[in-house]
Amino acid sequence: HDFEQMMRDGGFRPIVFLPHALWLAFFLMTSVVALMALARAEKGPQRARALLAGIYLLGVLVLCKSLASMLYAMALVPAVLFASERAMVRVALLMAVVAVVYPVLRGNGWVPVDAILAQAEAFNPDRAQSLAYRFNNETILLERAQEKLLFGWGGWGRNLLHDVTTGRILTIPDGEWIIVFGTFGWVGYLSQMGLLAVPVYMMWRHLPRRKTGDTARGARYGGVVTLLLAITLVDMLINAILTPFTWLVAGAVWGRAESYLRADGDEEAKAPMTRQPLPTALQRDVPKKRRTVL
Repeated sequence: HDFEQMMRDGGFRPIVFLPHALWLAFFLMTSVVALMALARAEKGPQRARALLAGIYLLGVLVLCKSLASMLYAMALVPAVLFASERAMVRVALLMAVVAVVYPVLRGNGWVPVDAILAQAEAFNPDRAQSLAYRFNNETILLERAQEKLLFGWGGWGRNLLHDVTTGRILTIPDGEWIIVFGTFGWVGYLSQMGLLAVPVYMMWRHLPRRKTGDTARGARYGGVVTLLLAITLVDMLINAILTPFTWLVAGAVWGRAESYLRADGDEEAKAPMTRQPLPTALQRDVPKKRRTVL
């Protein structure tokens, strides 16, 4: 990446040992959300420690100068502190569905790009210019991807637009979705995004209505981790943020959903079998046993 991307608001954005400053900001955002979840679940001194650590990392997140990660934190922290697990999973499912069908929304003009840019312009003109650059490149790359919708253009940069004379690359993709969609088409896009979204659906599908025993303890963090996976899918629409940690979180969510499914099966197996009475019409046809009087 260009070092100019690390310069922001008269200073620099930290990158540490990650490929980009946006990765660091997103990692800190997930840390803040996780600490707030711990603060809600724990009691006594441990709750105070988690809350103080979360506030401290929130300050570090501000220093990372990433607007998207700050907005994610502002949206997720109240949800983690006050919402129920079922509400968090429902919101996560909505975000996952939007991420999966985003090429359809973007291709048909159903994404309010102009309204988003107007809001960004009112907040920060520099951020609005950067966002407009991303949207313009997405439009060009999406038009090229539509030429090979099923399997895409393949590798070696054939999904990008090149100068016919010099061969110089004219477009720069930012979002993970347009990179995958242009390279591998709908097959590759659904294989990747769908595989990441299925655990969210499984969590919503098998979330128990009543929590007892192990399910009650797991409910402290199941919805939080599902939200973190869903917000990663949303961020992949504007940044190439897919990391091995994302696959780890997806596996954790799926495993939690499977544990809920097994718990439901065990409860059904332990439920007592009750004999249902026969309907009145059938009772008339049942012969009565003759009593013998001695």
